[in-house]
Amino acid sequence: MFPSEATTYLQSYQLASFLFPLRDGTSTLVGGAVLLKPPATLIANVLAPIVSWKELDRSAQVSVNIEAGKTVYSLRAHLQEEREGIDGGRRLRLKADELRIHRQKRRFFRIESEVDLRCWTTEKGRPFSDGPSRVILSASGIRFLTREALEIGQRIGVEISLPAPFPATLSCTGRVLHLLRSAGGLQEVITELEGIGSEEQDLVLSRCLAEKRRQLHLVESSRGFD
Repeated sequence: MFPSEATTYLQSYQLASFLFPLRDGTSTLVGGAVLLKPPATLIANVLAPIVSWKELDRSAQVSVNIEAGKTVYSLRAHLQEEREGIDGGRRLRLKADELRIHRQKRRFFRIESEVDLRCWTTEKGRPFSDGPSRVILSASGIRFLTREALEIGQRIGVEISLPAPFPATLSCTGRVLHLLRSAGGLQEVITELEGIGSEEQDLVLSRCLAEKRRQLHLVESSRGFD
């Protein structure tokens, strides 16, 4: 099932992103790391998601993207076993159903991170989001939770304050691409960032890569399955 280079690469934990389906038909993206136990068993250490673990649809397929340089291994898998992890995360055993290999541009690397986020529709002095937020961030977009009534295609003001080790504040426009229902009257907003230059994108990318290294250290510090 797995080509030899993928089998070799996945002998040790590698950074991965996990797209978990939710019971309401939406999904949530979570960071973590994964290794392969041939022929098709995946052992994963996953960080805590933005939503509650109770909202996951554990009978549905999980999408797993594993970065190997400029190559990305895209997997579909089913959850077989689940244990408590550290800091609210989980240790998972999954059965891989299919594998695809493709190339991915670095600007689309995504991480789940804590940032200071301000968003507004018309008046900057009246933000509908203002303060620390758990978001999914890439050099080209941001995904966050809000109660604000937004529309697909709508443009909003966005200000993101990145924490150390790459502190910076980015101000730009965001275009709403998708709206996904969530629990408690909230909705997830997927927004494309507009009006930021290559230097600002590099700052966000550096933050993403630094966070991925932190996540890998975190998940490797917890024990996997025997």
